[in-house]
Amino acid sequence: VNYCYIFSDVDGIYTADPNIIKNAKKLEQISFEEMQEIADEGAKVLHNKCIKIAKDNKVKIETASTFKSDKGTIINNEITSNLKSMVVNKNDNKIAIVGNEINSSDKTINLIMDAISEFELSVIKLDISKNKISIKFKEKYIETRDKNNTKRICDLIENRIGAELHD
Repeated sequence: VNYCYIFSDVDGIYTADPNIIKNAKKLEQISFEEMQEIADEGAKVLHNKCIKIAKDNKVKIETASTFKSDKGTIINNEITSNLKSMVVNKNDNKIAIVGNEINSSDKTINLIMDAISEFELSVIKLDISKNKISIKFKEKYIETRDKNNTKRICDLIENRIGAELHD
């Protein structure tokens, strides 16, 4: 088997949850490594074990919609751009920005932290790896002040670092 098609109600992998971020963009392609990071952070598009099995067996995956004829997202070994996705995990009070060598610039990390500081939230854990910047908050930011905080935080991060992350 060289290819696996996965059909669901979602027509591909997006840069963020389109239910939270209105301008989330569907990705044409994403690498196994990047998709693994997104799944590990809590995105529910594909289970992380599915990605590992496909990667280990060199099977490309295409996610597409059962209800639309649009092309989906291809998951393979190729890395094509910096930004891939922003994952919000409400249960863990965490936002993760995933992309190829996302941490390669102190400027990117500073822009993210500056955006977060505007919301006067306490960061209790900052996890930085080659392809991911994950921020865990002390406050339940989903439930504080008002219900649009998550969307506003993600929009602000996207606006501040958008040009840098989108190549």
